[in-house]
Amino acid sequence: GKLTTAKLAAYIDHATRYPVSNRWYLSEDVTTLRDALLRAFLAFGLPEVVYVDQGAVYRAEQLAWSLACVNVKLVHSRPYYSQGRGVILAPAATEESSPDWDGNCEFVEAEARSRHPHRLDRDTLRRYSDAYRRHFDLWKDAALRHGVALARVPATGDLGTALRLEAVPAGAVEF
Repeated sequence: GKLTTAKLAAYIDHATRYPVSNRWYLSEDVTTLRDALLRAFLAFGLPEVVYVDQGAVYRAEQLAWSLACVNVKLVHSRPYYSQGRGVILAPAATEESSPDWDGNCEFVEAEARSRHPHRLDRDTLRRYSDAYRRHFDLWKDAALRHGVALARVPATGDLGTALRLEAVPAGAVEF
């Protein structure tokens, strides 16, 4: 037989990174798109937003109309970014990014489920904050070099509000 290129249609839950639908197809057209979305919706219900790239199949009026009929918002990635553009949403706890620790503190090791008392002075806290900031600066530099959007989002509260704080201004997602 004749060789042909298989196309992967995959939809991934942004919050959990779980692939709610993934399947190989022989073409990339509205029929393929409809099948992949239908499988995702039947298995996991309707999402609030479907985020897709700028490909012609995702620009079809039929897709926009169909999603609007079931109150699902269609959002396209920014123009001129590669297909499947990566997004890293890094959950950040305020207690870690802007700690106000001083004196005696109790650290919790989540994996071992153990607690450890520690004594922190202002110099140790300053060095920790500097290292934490450098850590995310390195991540941002690496993401920029590879064309991947990186946004720190608060680990608590409503996801939509959290995304609007840094992910939207960073261009990681659009609302």
